[in-house]
Amino acid sequence: MCGIAGIAGPGASAQSASVAALSAQMAHRGPDGVGSWESPSGRCVLGHRRLAVIDCSSASAQPMVSADGRRALAYNGELYNFRELREELRAGGVAFQTAGDAEVVLEALTKWGAAALPRFNGMFALALWDEDAGRLLLARDRFGQKPLYLVKHGGEIAFASELRALLEAGVADRRIDAEALAGFLLYGSVPGPGTIVQGVELLGAGTALSWSAGSVTPSRYVPARSRERRELSADALREELRQAVTRHLISDVPTGVFLSGGLDSASIAVLAACSSVVPVQTLTLSFPDVPAQDEAREARETAAHVGTHHTEIAVSADAIRGGLEEAIRSLDQPSGDGLNTWLVARAAKSAGLTVALSGIGADELFGGYTTFVDVPRMARLRSVAGPASGFIAGAASMVRAADPRRISRISDFMGAPSGLLPAYLARRRMRSSAQVRDLAPGLGGKGWMQGISEARRAGLDAAIRGCAPEDAVALLELDLYMGDTLLRDADCMGMAHSLEIRAPFLDGPLADAVLGLDARRRRPVPVPKPLLLEAVGPLLPPGLKSRPKRGFTLPLATWMRGLLRKEVADGLERLDVQGSPISMPAVRALWKDFLDRTDAVGWYLPWTLYVLGHYLAANRLRFA
Repeated sequence: MCGIAGIAGPGASAQSASVAALSAQMAHRGPDGVGSWESPSGRCVLGHRRLAVIDCSSASAQPMVSADGRRALAYNGELYNFRELREELRAGGVAFQTAGDAEVVLEALTKWGAAALPRFNGMFALALWDEDAGRLLLARDRFGQKPLYLVKHGGEIAFASELRALLEAGVADRRIDAEALAGFLLYGSVPGPGTIVQGVELLGAGTALSWSAGSVTPSRYVPARSRERRELSADALREELRQAVTRHLISDVPTGVFLSGGLDSASIAVLAACSSVVPVQTLTLSFPDVPAQDEAREARETAAHVGTHHTEIAVSADAIRGGLEEAIRSLDQPSGDGLNTWLVARAAKSAGLTVALSGIGADELFGGYTTFVDVPRMARLRSVAGPASGFIAGAASMVRAADPRRISRISDFMGAPSGLLPAYLARRRMRSSAQVRDLAPGLGGKGWMQGISEARRAGLDAAIRGCAPEDAVALLELDLYMGDTLLRDADCMGMAHSLEIRAPFLDGPLADAVLGLDARRRRPVPVPKPLLLEAVGPLLPPGLKSRPKRGFTLPLATWMRGLLRKEVADGLERLDVQGSPISMPAVRALWKDFLDRTDAVGWYLPWTLYVLGHYLAANRLRFA
């Protein structure tokens, strides 16, 4: 796991200092080594920060240059099938000098070109320069676990693993993108491929980009979904899961598992224990001052049942308050969900881990969210309403009953276009279009605010066309919520502590197997994730099967009313800056509403604004 950066273009060599600055800003991503490379023609400069995980010797240092000097690679990630690919390449006559995966990536791209990318089972972002062709290849893994931010200007392209690095190195301007801001206010994270900064874009998941002489050609190298259908018994699925976890345990450094009280992390822990010859290390956070949201006892029971070496770290509001500023500075883009990952990553690093396995992806693949039921119902309702929906939306907007916020969201949904994608977007958003305009007047015209780019909407529509509803929701969850929030937070908050977070549920063969199953088996009725429970349930503590689903959330509502109250109030005032489209009277009214009626308002609405204000100030972003 690492950080990569670079510039390609006619004057790249003159900007080697900028690439060095980009690398310096990402030292936390790679404390084990720093490297740079300049092409003989001067048309490309690459930078690399190394977190050594596989083959920790200097032989695997990067940027890595091919034996003939023609190609150079800067690579961030892990390839879980690198041993199999290495043997295939070796059988074809390739001689390897290292025991790591970076050399396998370089040789595979040399032999097979971009056709190698679909064969990579892992998480990665990479840059490959071909000196003879004068071409730069950039690519991200299938699900977008590793980020890659781009700036194109004047026939040149600059890239880095973190948006903040582009800002601090002076490669990107510090202007806020209004559409991205609207997307954040709607969803609590910034929808890609745009970013919160004008002129900076995020390379899409499963996408390769070829740059040559200023010409940019992006293409998706892996389809959004497989059309192949298959059936698996519970035993066969359990074996697929075990193999995926085993692959994700490959490491030359201390590795453990994030363990909560729920099914996802418990499944990883028990399967890791089945595959490991030594006790697996597990880690959980506890919140002793808020017992209602503390899963430490359940995690302890699972660890005892599985037989792991378990560490429990208590977190208090006082401890949170001391780390809030650092945590939000670690965000690569504003997010309402990142603090929990920052805390558990910090705890993992303090426990001596360099790699930690996470349950990200289980809810999306196996039907763990209520969206798998709600969204198809909403789409049917909107379809039946037809022409009457406009009347219903208008009537709802005029009702000012006990809960105007709920009425506003109903009105927003009924005013949206018909279809499963708009129903999903309506269900996932935390504010309606009208609420966003009340909060930030001028961020959009009248009517439905989509909150994602038209190109992304078209791509998602094409991906889910003809899908069973449960399959469509799975694809949308994987792409939108997981891609824009969970994976982004896991990367930046893990790497803030030089911790690599791996997601075994996103293993390529496993994901293909689960997405190829009958969609009806993904319905979370009568229990969430019935397939996963059927496959792994016999290995787990009996009591876990009957536990209600709880996400890994912090007791922020309690803390915001107590020890964090002044901190959050002060943070909200950071939004009061020149040129801001955000209405401070609306912000202050929302905060008062939360304090007076916490259950009705919800902590997430003021919290995301607090994070936004803190993030914009920390990164010195401006509105004009």
